[in-house]
Amino acid sequence: DIVRKGREMGFHLISSNKVELLTDTLAGVLNETPLTSPFTPETILVPSMPMKRWLGLQLAQISGINCNTEYPLPAAWLWNLVSSSLGKPSRPEPLAKEQAAWKIFDLLPSYLEKARFEPLQQYLSHDLQGIKRWQLSERIADVFDRYQYYRPELIRTWSAGRGHDWQAQLWRALLAEVGKTDHRVAMIDAFMQQLESGLINHLPERISIFSVSSLPPLLLQVIQAVAHHTDVYLYYLTPTDSYWADLKSGKAMARQRLMNPDDVVYLDTGHELLASWGRQGQVFQDLLLSDDSLQGLAFERYREQWPETVLGNLQRDMFHIRMPEHSDVNSDDSLQVHVCHSALRECQVLHDSLLRRLDADASLKPEDILVMVPEISRYAPYIEAVFSKDESRPFIPWNLSDISVADEHPVIGSFLQLLALSESRFSISEVLSLLDVSEICARFALDADKLVTIRAMLEQLHVRWGISPEHKKELQLPATIENSWKQAEQRLLAGYAMGEGPLWQGIAPYAVDNADAATLADFWSLFEQLNYWRQRLKSQPERSASQWQSLLVEMLESLFLDGVDKAGRMQLIRDALADLGKQADQVPLSLDLVRHWLNKQLAERDIPGRYFSGGVSFCGMRPMRSLPFKVICLLGMHDTAFPGRERQLEFDQMVNHWLPGDPGKSEMDRYLMLETLLCARETLHISYTGRSVRDNSECQPSVLIRELLDQLGQQYGPDLLKRITHLHPMQAFSPDNY
Repeated sequence: DIVRKGREMGFHLISSNKVELLTDTLAGVLNETPLTSPFTPETILVPSMPMKRWLGLQLAQISGINCNTEYPLPAAWLWNLVSSSLGKPSRPEPLAKEQAAWKIFDLLPSYLEKARFEPLQQYLSHDLQGIKRWQLSERIADVFDRYQYYRPELIRTWSAGRGHDWQAQLWRALLAEVGKTDHRVAMIDAFMQQLESGLINHLPERISIFSVSSLPPLLLQVIQAVAHHTDVYLYYLTPTDSYWADLKSGKAMARQRLMNPDDVVYLDTGHELLASWGRQGQVFQDLLLSDDSLQGLAFERYREQWPETVLGNLQRDMFHIRMPEHSDVNSDDSLQVHVCHSALRECQVLHDSLLRRLDADASLKPEDILVMVPEISRYAPYIEAVFSKDESRPFIPWNLSDISVADEHPVIGSFLQLLALSESRFSISEVLSLLDVSEICARFALDADKLVTIRAMLEQLHVRWGISPEHKKELQLPATIENSWKQAEQRLLAGYAMGEGPLWQGIAPYAVDNADAATLADFWSLFEQLNYWRQRLKSQPERSASQWQSLLVEMLESLFLDGVDKAGRMQLIRDALADLGKQADQVPLSLDLVRHWLNKQLAERDIPGRYFSGGVSFCGMRPMRSLPFKVICLLGMHDTAFPGRERQLEFDQMVNHWLPGDPGKSEMDRYLMLETLLCARETLHISYTGRSVRDNSECQPSVLIRELLDQLGQQYGPDLLKRITHLHPMQAFSPDNY
């Protein structure tokens, strides 16, 4: 019916409370009405990379094959569509956040003396290394990027020459760099004008937008305008089949009662969690219905089937927007809250819980389980320690996503450590830590037996820190040779030449066997390379980005052996250095700034291609992830971890002038929690560090978990809370666990 009626209009809104129904509908539309040319790729806009991976797998299972399909993110799709329609060459957006940040970094010194830039001048008055200037440039670029999506009128005003504060002047300076018509808002305005005039004919034959819970108003306007000229299918996931954008939470109604007591009779809470967590979805629903000129067809595919469990009853009540009291509901394991003493204990409790569930339900597979963690990098070592294959416990297949490349392997961490050689004290622990990196050991032919010999000899030589007396003097410390690498070198050379004996020229020889001489030579070759690069990095404190790129690539090649790195981690470092050279080629940069930039870049780059690669899926808890699984587990849901706290900038003009559709970290996390609750098909497992490992004092959970527990207590009574909340002992070997 959707396929038959969909041919009549250009805009089609398919709404459902189940992602699986939206997927079936999408697959049906693609199979029943293929594009005119089989060589034309199908375009499906997705909110996140995990959704891209999941949707591709689901379409392949439903249709038997899934190919020639593009899954762009909405922002990237918009830029490519506008650029190609206007005949612009394919290129990155010139004022995207990263590119704009470097341009602002270059422009700021010449503008700080201007009259309206006094606040910035005071902030940067003691910035010797340029790090504060770069951090400020990043924040300004981020604000400008959000202005283009959420305050296009402000951008148009500035671009026209009006507005004289420092932000307006800096924006016009950026336009002088890239061109007045090449930024996002100008390109979209030109695209919309030509679209209205009928001058754009090469639009995609069909555009599908899948399970997007929020879009910038400017992007939504473009999509609605395109829908007048081509088919646009919006697959909209909503928690209820009713209009719910006017629901108010209890706190909002309390404030309204104080301000306008007479208006309270017109407000409705419906369901407290739906009203408290769903503000982002409420705004998006209003924005979808705001264009009266867009005539389209709406299709509803709702399924009102829930299991007779605590979780099922909660999902049913939210769908029907009601809060009845179910005093007769029996407790079960569909909703569990586990209170632990540490992140390690949370992972151990999760492992035991999954083993019990897999053993009890033969139809449940590890692929049906999703584990989301707000602080995924902090929990990753504990997850690996508990879930890695070990003969002492049953093995559950698993995969880990959303961890940064810097946290995944010591190659990148050791490279970042080497960038600080110019300031290093060359302590014994710092140098020996590099021997844990196989790529460094392979470069200098250091195998496991040699490492044992080296560590034992250095321990007997009593090396502690400092290359030489001169090196200690550079650090403004007493120029002593005792316990330094220079003293160890003298003792080794004297012992190799003369053997063990009395003091010679104030040196106590350390006897070296002929068999160990080659081992020490290999290690000392590494040490001399470290000292060499310390001097190279210190010799010129400022270089251009291209000079830093060539220098650091040379350092990478001289200290690491590429052939050992099978996963391409060294290539990730080269890619980051290449990005540095492209984006900031003419700007003089300090070593501290380069190190700061590389730290952040490599910490933010996730390891690609691991989503849903078999077994239990561990991933970060990030917005736009409305993925259905039989069992969804949330780890680390303590007070400081979730929802995220957003630091507001005082110069951000959006802060005190809220408009519908404005992004907010807290609202996005609240809606993510709502989607997670509704996408758990059988079980929702929640754990947090609720007791201090020091004194067993109580630690607070996330405010969203507290709201969930309050809601359950209100509907089902306090006895249910006691039955679903489990306080675990601090140690895994506690007698209470047996």
